[in-house]
Amino acid sequence: MSPRHSALSEISQALLLPAASDLSSESSIDTIASDDERARRIIQQGLWIEPDSIVVGRRLASGGMGELRLGRMTLPAGSDGKRGKRSKVTVVLKSSFLEMLEGDSDEFWHEASMLSQIKHPQVVRLFGVTQKEVRGMLNAETQKRLFLVMEYCANGSLTDAVRKPGGYDRKRDFLRHATQITATLAWLHAQGIVHRDIKPSNVLLDDEGSAKLCDLGLSRFQPGIGPGATPSVGFTSATMTVGAGSAPYMPPEGLATDSRGQRQYDGRAWDVYSMAMLLSQMWTRKQLYEGLGVFQIVVRVSQGMRPILSTDPCEMPPRLIEIVTAMWDADRHARPSAEDVLTMLRDPILASQIEACGR
Repeated sequence: MSPRHSALSEISQALLLPAASDLSSESSIDTIASDDERARRIIQQGLWIEPDSIVVGRRLASGGMGELRLGRMTLPAGSDGKRGKRSKVTVVLKSSFLEMLEGDSDEFWHEASMLSQIKHPQVVRLFGVTQKEVRGMLNAETQKRLFLVMEYCANGSLTDAVRKPGGYDRKRDFLRHATQITATLAWLHAQGIVHRDIKPSNVLLDDEGSAKLCDLGLSRFQPGIGPGATPSVGFTSATMTVGAGSAPYMPPEGLATDSRGQRQYDGRAWDVYSMAMLLSQMWTRKQLYEGLGVFQIVVRVSQGMRPILSTDPCEMPPRLIEIVTAMWDADRHARPSAEDVLTMLRDPILASQIEACGR
């Protein structure tokens, strides 16, 4: 563990309440813990953060699944090594629209549970969960809302970086970010976890410019893979049936349903396909399928449509075209694994071709 992550661990531990057995007098926590088995496990792990230590700030973003706000977390005196002083750190607070509008906290506790089990430097860190009273969406009345308290990444998302004029230097950043994201994806797959929502807005850049995966709300443990599973060649498992993700990043097998209205796919192959779209977008700095609606994208991708890539070696490295083309193959069995993609990205030929291209 790096010194920075060790410090973050000490900070988060300093803010946590005692184990669940010491919280019997806290009626709100008892109520939350009684709602969901995952909530009980989170609290038993000591991941409930004292609400008084959190200040909810401005909205950062809203999406189809929830809302992000900036927050400040007050640390107990001495927790940052400064004797007698209380300091504050910036955090991101994530809430779920379903929990907010319908009182359905299943999605919230699923993501909290997934994040609590993932300890990787390139996955956005979960400090814990809390509940705060804040104004509703229309600023009409206040309501109690559950929040994931997460690491703040100062440089925003890859979406921001790619869209900002002059903000994404491909020679400097492309290979670094591509290998970081792919290595993280390979690690998740080795743990039996599939992300299912890889896209630029779900990759954040920290204050050192490193890429970190976030938003594990759609991630799942996939049966038949991970530690203890029988090794296999290629994507032989088709145990995932429920769709996920955003249309431009969804593979053909994720768009088609069988007679029962279900999809049969391997989440690892899904992630590799989505990663191909991400790499393409990172390099071209263009929106995928611009001007097309969701229905048009679904139909045309099913028919074989993919992003148009320049064949001019001065505009796009030929080796990169080969890599992404293999990754978005219509046949999921023909796609390379995330581990294979990582090996391809480390090919010296690709690095030399990137160096020969413009910024």
